[in-house]
Amino acid sequence: MKSRKVFSIAFILGALLCPIFAPAVLGQQAGRKLIAATGVIRLGPDQILRITINGQAGDDTINVRFKRMYYLGSTNGGIWRSSVAAQDTSDPITLTSDGAASTDISQQGFDGVRGEVIIRGYTGATTVNAGVLFQIINASTGEVVSVWDDTDIVHVVQ
Repeated sequence: MKSRKVFSIAFILGALLCPIFAPAVLGQQAGRKLIAATGVIRLGPDQILRITINGQAGDDTINVRFKRMYYLGSTNGGIWRSSVAAQDTSDPITLTSDGAASTDISQQGFDGVRGEVIIRGYTGATTVNAGVLFQIINASTGEVVSVWDDTDIVHVVQ
């Protein structure tokens, strides 16, 4: 009985300490992965959501993907509930320090949209998410209705 307890304690300690001393997974891409997301937005008529990322200064080359999600929902008691009805992800786009990329998302008959930019391979010292800009634009006039960046809400996934 005592040997089972000792084995159990040793096994648990080994499992807890293993990630600390284990080498990085072979084949893992160098750098960090960051995801900047808008959250679910209900656009007005004739509006689009534009997500833009620039490569910023430095020597890094980053790989970018845009993810677009479309929601269907309903209101019950003043609470809007929704779920993903469709989504797509772009092919990887390589950006150098002087490059930029953007995507436009319209509601296309859905009740809400969400956009994400997934940034991989970043290793530099600048704040890469400072180069992510979100805009809501009136499609027919080009007027920018709202603009924000993601420096305060970026999600870091390593």
